Amino acid sequence: MPMLPAELSRDDVVCPSLGFGARVPAGFGATAPEYRDWLVRELETLGEPVHLVGHG
Repeated sequence: MPMLPAELSRDDVVCPSLGFGARVPAGFGATAPEYRDWLVRELETLGEPVHLVGHG
């Protein structure tokens, strides 16, 4: 597991996989809009509130 959840000392941290190195679903072109839509769906499944942390 990534280090961030351990540093936060929480058990409700979710680290979704962006699929790098994993199988890509049929029809997924890995465009910015497709990743955005995927992330929105992932966040919607969590409910509210959601605190999104990212890095680049």
